[in-house]
Order: sequence, then structure tokens, then C-alpha cells
Amino acid sequence: MKILFLLNGHLKGLSGGDQHGIQLANYLSSKNLSVSVCMPKGTYEDNLDKKITTITYLKLPFEDCLYNISALLFIIYLYRVICTLFLLHKQKFDISISTSHFFYDSIIPLFLTFKKNVVYIYHITSDQRRTGNLEKLKGMLEKITFKLIKLTKPIIFVDNSQVKKSLIENYSFNKNDIHLTKNGIDINAEKKVSSQKKIFDLSYCGRICKNKGIFDLVDMIEKIKNTNNPNIKAVIIGDGPEKNNILKKIKSKHLQKNIKITGYVSNIDKFKYLKASKIFAFPSHEEGWGIAIGEALSCNLPVIAFRLEEIIPIWKNNIAYIECFNEDLFVKKIENYLNYPPTLSKKLTTFLNSLGWDNILKKEMHLINTQ
Repeated sequence: MKILFLLNGHLKGLSGGDQHGIQLANYLSSKNLSVSVCMPKGTYEDNLDKKITTITYLKLPFEDCLYNISALLFIIYLYRVICTLFLLHKQKFDISISTSHFFYDSIIPLFLTFKKNVVYIYHITSDQRRTGNLEKLKGMLEKITFKLIKLTKPIIFVDNSQVKKSLIENYSFNKNDIHLTKNGIDINAEKKVSSQKKIFDLSYCGRICKNKGIFDLVDMIEKIKNTNNPNIKAVIIGDGPEKNNILKKIKSKHLQKNIKITGYVSNIDKFKYLKASKIFAFPSHEEGWGIAIGEALSCNLPVIAFRLEEIIPIWKNNIAYIECFNEDLFVKKIENYLNYPPTLSKKLTTFLNSLGWDNILKKEMHLINTQ
């Protein structure tokens, strides 16, 4: 059996969807299956098992200039689709796995032949709280992509019940094609990291982009610094298309001594930073599941997040929810937790242990094989 993964969405940093796809590719490779991954060169090679065949194409030389111009991102993605089709048109695979539902991954099976097509849908951008003509255009493109996805008769994995409900009720997908799954935690990496000295008051982990609320977080740290805690220390773990803009904002607010940005780090280093923190702040505006929440909880960190309807059924009362998108209430909760650290539920450990990647991926592959 030859399996092809499509990972064409890289824009600096590792997204939750890409992380899930990489974990599944490595899992299947460990079972001695023939696995190939198509992606831009110089992106995820270090994350993949050495036995995996990488099919890569060069990134455009001016990509970095377009990352922050949303209207021009289409050029990057269209180029990636053309490169992917050119590289794959003479190759044969049994299963295609699109690690996202966006067109740069999911329309490839329309032009090639596979026995089975798998698509992961983590959250629907058209259902999010976005405004402006550009966002309307993105929504239209997403709806067209959904129609094209249906033509491939895919096996669809979603990571929360809200997405499944929307796909059925709003986009007329067949409920029998949609399977609810989870994201996971690299439990082995977390266990390799011993307790750390608490250097940081709070941490954030994830892609550095607007919809993750990263600009809100800088504003909140400034408020805490200017009111009650001039020496507050925070660490932002990750990378993303807005990294340079965040660095400029940090400098303009004179927060260089208060906020550290790590850039991309290994899983081991990520858990070291988390365990060196007192609390985890996650002000995301859009979320499908929230891998970083689970990673923080596994490090025994109390988590504060905005009350997004998608994550409530997953994390239930194990984290603190703040009214969307009230920064002042978020700041008060951070200050409260710093002064009076909460105790996490003992029942949480059992739930977190169920989020080992092997358990999740084994079930997904069983579903793929039996469909």
C-alpha cells in the first residue's frame, strides 16, 4: 500500500493540522508502510521519519514578502498546487491524505487517481467571526472547495462536533463520510522533561498569527506590567507569519524585557518552556481543538482561554474560560492565578493519558482501512 500525504500549507511555524498529519505519516512509516509526503522544500523534513519519501518543490523566492498580504497568498498556494500536480502526475498511490481541507491540499485528488481519499477538516473559516471583503472572498473559495471535495467521495476526519454538525447542516455533506477524531499530545516527549525552575509567569504556544489572539496577548501583558507587575515575564513559544509584526509591537510598547519569543523549537524544548512557566494563556479567536491546551495541562499548568464554543466540549471544566474577547477579564484572571495558583483535577490525568498519538492514529487508520 502506497500512501501520499499532502502538506502544502506551510506558512512559517507548525500548525495543529500539520502536526496531526506529520504524526500520522510517522506512525504509518513505523508500521513499514510506503509513505510519501509532498510539501515545500525546507519545511517539515526534520519532523519526518527517515524512511518517509519526501517529494518537494522550491518555495517562491519572494514568499516571505507575501506572508502578510493576504490577498496575494493565493499566488503562493496556486504555485504549490501546480508544482504538486507536476511532481505527482506520473506517480501511483493507493491513498491520498489531505492534511487540510483548503484547496492547495484537497483539490489534488481531483486530478489524480487514488483508491481512497482522506481529508482532515479542523475548523471552517466561513463559520468564524471574520469581517471584510477579503474574508468574504475566502469564504466563497472555501465553499467552492467543499463542493469539489465531495466529488472525490472522501473519508473525512473532524476534531470537534461543531465542525461535523456544520458540514452536515450547512454544507450538505453525508454524515456517514464524517468521523470524529481527536488531536494528541507527545506524551513521550513530555515525560522526558523533568520539572523546571519557574522562570516565566505565563506562556503561550502556537502559531504567531492574528486569529490566535497573539496581538491581544501583548496588550494584556502591557496592562499587567503597567498596573501591578512591572517585572512580569512571558514566553511566546512558536513561529508564524506575524512574528516580525509582533516583535515590532513588543518594541513599541517597551516590553522587550518582559516577553521572550522562542521561534520554532523542538518538542523537548517546548515542554521545557512550558514547565518553566506558572500559567498558560491561550487567547485564540478561532480553534478547532487546541493541541497546545492539552500540552500545557500535561505540564500541570492552569489554562486560561476565551470561551470558544468549539473547545468547550473537549476541555470542559478543566480550563478557565473568559468571555470572548474581553481582555480586561482575561488580565484579571491571569493576575488572580499568579496570586492564587489553582489545583488541577486529578481526573484530568486519566483524560490526558488517552491523548497519546498512537491510540488516536491506530483508530484513524482502522477507519480508513474499513471504509
